[in-house]
Amino acid sequence: MPQFQPTQPGPSVQQQVLDLVNTYRAQNGKPALQADPALARTAQDEANAESAHGQQGHFAFGDMSNSLRAYGYAHPIGALAENAAGAPGFWTDAQSVVQAWTGDALHRNNILGDYTYTGVGLTVANGTYWWAQDFAA
Repeated sequence: MPQFQPTQPGPSVQQQVLDLVNTYRAQNGKPALQADPALARTAQDEANAESAHGQQGHFAFGDMSNSLRAYGYAHPIGALAENAAGAPGFWTDAQSVVQAWTGDALHRNNILGDYTYTGVGLTVANGTYWWAQDFAA
């Protein structure tokens, strides 16, 4: 039986997502989001969980407040939101996943929400890209 070995691309892909999201926010009169390392870790937890389950979902989101505290989140925890995406053959780069999120009302509302901080996670396993972006006010 083959071993399952997820791989995580370098931070440049996550930065591309942040840059595209911030460009979209600017086009809609919203301030830029700031990258936060604790949110990047919770987003990575979510991407890893999606990969492990083999489906898109919000598997780690329910415990996000506790995870943020454990990861040293330096801000008061207010409103939280999460975008997730993943399916074989889809969303293989930053532009395609941000385009999918901005094309859907629920995900777009998160991107344009009154949040200040964000983190992006990505796991690639067996050719499938599993994405998560976490937001905090």
